[in-house]
Amino acid sequence: MSSQAMKGFEQLEGLPEAIFKRLYQQPATSLAIFRRMLPNLAKTFVMAMLFNPDPIPISTLEGWVHPDKNSLKEEAFAKLRQLHLVTERQGTFALDATFKTELTKALTGGGSPGSFGLPCDTDDKNKVDISFLDKYATEQWESILHFMVGNEVPSSRRPSEGVVRLLLHGKLMEQTRASSEAVITQLGFSFLLQEANAQVWTLLLLYLDMAEQLRMDPVDILHFLFLLGSLELGQDYDMKSLTPTQKGMLEDLRDYGIVYQRKVRKPL
Repeated sequence: MSSQAMKGFEQLEGLPEAIFKRLYQQPATSLAIFRRMLPNLAKTFVMAMLFNPDPIPISTLEGWVHPDKNSLKEEAFAKLRQLHLVTERQGTFALDATFKTELTKALTGGGSPGSFGLPCDTDDKNKVDISFLDKYATEQWESILHFMVGNEVPSSRRPSEGVVRLLLHGKLMEQTRASSEAVITQLGFSFLLQEANAQVWTLLLLYLDMAEQLRMDPVDILHFLFLLGSLELGQDYDMKSLTPTQKGMLEDLRDYGIVYQRKVRKPL
């Protein structure tokens, strides 16, 4: 994983404990947090506790680490506590019960259908390939960047009101008094200098920050983002297992080029 992606996950670490407890209710999210937010030594400790019915003495875990690697040990313990993954009692560690259950499902193939997306079983003669998806994502993203710097963007590629609202919310653009047009800010110029991966993370974190304004559940948003990270590029997926919030997110994520939806239902 790139350093910019890791920074994106680090910004999630400040979420309240109650949010993490709800995040651990889905196997895809628990697996993503295990894979992407834990250092290797912390992963080793988690695996030691995962299939152990009893709490493990912290001294036992410490005994696995060479004295020269104490800094790695302390980093691992700190991360487990920070993400509220462990309960600490009388010198022992035990995994959070919900996280333990859902991660076990993820690793052993358990859980309900749709936990990791429902692949479409229909034969789509117009199925798109990965090169098409790459081109689509690039065009969608570049249309946002061109719009920010004031370049002409074809009406078919002009960012939606939702994208503009997000850019204004994040103070990457602002509306001038002289006109209703949005113009780029100094913060927006700094955004343009970032790598594309970091830019995507910036907008996704802004989207999460806008959850209350959008009347969306932030946990539902995070569940969907983590789920998307586990899906196979180029595979079609059914929408039946998505929540109303997640179905609403599809429109916004299409605008960012993160997902592609060929058959978009128009409102009556």
